[in-house]
Amino acid sequence: MLNLFFQNLSRRFASENDLSDVSWVMAESVPVFRLLFIQFFFKEVSDLSKLDIFRREHAEGANRVDFYVKINGSEFVIECKVMDKNQHFDDYKDQWPRARHGYIANYVIDPQPGVEMRTWEEFTKYLTDAAHMETIDTSSRELIQGYSLYIKRVCSIIEFKKMTINNLSGLYHFNLLVRKIVQSISGYKSTLVNSSKPFEENRSGRYFSLQKAGGPTITPWLGVYYTETVGIYVGFDKGWCKAVFDAMPEKSTNDGLLFKAPYKDYEEFAAVWFELKEEHFDRFNSQETTSEQQELLLRDFVQEILASVSTYWLK
Repeated sequence: MLNLFFQNLSRRFASENDLSDVSWVMAESVPVFRLLFIQFFFKEVSDLSKLDIFRREHAEGANRVDFYVKINGSEFVIECKVMDKNQHFDDYKDQWPRARHGYIANYVIDPQPGVEMRTWEEFTKYLTDAAHMETIDTSSRELIQGYSLYIKRVCSIIEFKKMTINNLSGLYHFNLLVRKIVQSISGYKSTLVNSSKPFEENRSGRYFSLQKAGGPTITPWLGVYYTETVGIYVGFDKGWCKAVFDAMPEKSTNDGLLFKAPYKDYEEFAAVWFELKEEHFDRFNSQETTSEQQELLLRDFVQEILASVSTYWLK
């Protein structure tokens, strides 16, 4: 639930100022995070018992810095960027000549004399390591982990693991099969939709418009998602399949013969998802399964789902 909160936060509060504001909220709400945030730039800071000021947006003269910190009389200023490359190093040094200076952005630039240069990706890795310290309580740890997720989404931080890409022809043939299934769904008028985004970095498939007997049209999606796990799905987007989405519960307990109990998800966009059961997914990928059997399995999967939801949009 907490991760979902930060995911949704990143959808609505994703600007550079939003990122600094959310960071300030974390620092004000989670004391250990405030220390970690300052230490990430200035390792010599080990105690905030003599913290005088921790201020978001501090202005002096013609300059305004994102964070101004004063600890036992010592000044620290931190400037936060995402992709904005309008730096003010010399201006800030002139304005706060006795302060230590920190700078964080979503890109790497050349070292600057007297400035501690960091990236948001480095910060998420730093927080991931810090969150496992035994001295951090459970509530603070969960908030820090959620905030790290927020950073990754706002800054589009890409994480990947070692991979092998020596046989991607299977995806090519899977997409051909999806196209064939969509163009020949029994009992419905079905047409491929080319104007939407059926292919993204974490999924491959097709959107298709679906109509029966002159009734209303919906536009579901059929394809495969591949992240840490891989699965075959049919999705009903809230915008293009509103009747189906509105009628479905947040999470059903009713499995089909081929599909798992459907559920609503809001992470990328609001949609109802039906996933092919694991045992049938394994059968689909088995060396013993022929291409004809794969086609029949995927066709039956789609037809069973459409039979399940047809009452919602064919009233």
